[in-house]
Amino acid sequence: MKKSIYIDFNILTWYMNNKTENENVGKCLEKIKKKYDIYCSPAHFEEIAKIEREMKERKISKAVIRKHKRYLEELTNQNIVYIEPRTSYGKYVLKKNSGLFPQVYRDVIKKDGPNITRAVETIDKKNLEFWKEKRATANDPNKSENKFLNATLVSGISTKDIFESKAVAYICEKTSWDDYKEKISPKLLKNIYEIDVKRPYHIFSLHIECAMKILNYCGYHSDTGNLESPTHDISHAIYGAKCDYFITRDKKLFFRLKAVYFWLGVPTKVFLCKGK
Repeated sequence: MKKSIYIDFNILTWYMNNKTENENVGKCLEKIKKKYDIYCSPAHFEEIAKIEREMKERKISKAVIRKHKRYLEELTNQNIVYIEPRTSYGKYVLKKNSGLFPQVYRDVIKKDGPNITRAVETIDKKNLEFWKEKRATANDPNKSENKFLNATLVSGISTKDIFESKAVAYICEKTSWDDYKEKISPKLLKNIYEIDVKRPYHIFSLHIECAMKILNYCGYHSDTGNLESPTHDISHAIYGAKCDYFITRDKKLFFRLKAVYFWLGVPTKVFLCKGK
């Protein structure tokens, strides 16, 4: 049985931009497919829906949307990480060459997907802005309570140690989670995956979401210039945990995801795709 690879959305855009100009890209893909199955998820369609949402504002041709879909099919052979809605336990499943691909695509893109993604992206913006302002005062002697949030120092902590840092402890102490009845703590999240795999999917997805948000709030390799991308990163992190490997071209996401998977005990290996 082939090992599974989950690709970040930026792998799709890189492939789209390079395949026609470099014939080696296509050859390399064929070699990879002989050894691995490549997967996407509804999170990819959510990002395509975001592009469609921007079409009216930026006058993007619908051909661009179709191109994304075509190249995603080419990359993955319609392999998709999916949640079986009809199962009482709601587990993630890997579907190879699945008819689910066009079905999920239609569900996300056609059924008000652009408006849904807009709503989802705004859910956590206030918290991200709040902690971004807090981090900006980390070196202010009059704001000593924020001293643990120096983003440069925080990002210098290793992926194996970040969840034991004072910055993470501070964020956990000050943050309340609407969907969780108790305080989220590093101790609660440590190796929680081995327990979560036996539970309904939404419990694990909540733990991944909290862990990713904690790192975003404390400034651990966070993308301060884009307060929408963390939402999509979380979706990819949840689905990607089902595969053997997660590949991204986003260096900041690479560090955050590696830290989260390590701490939660997710066996998925994270790789950074470098170069042109």
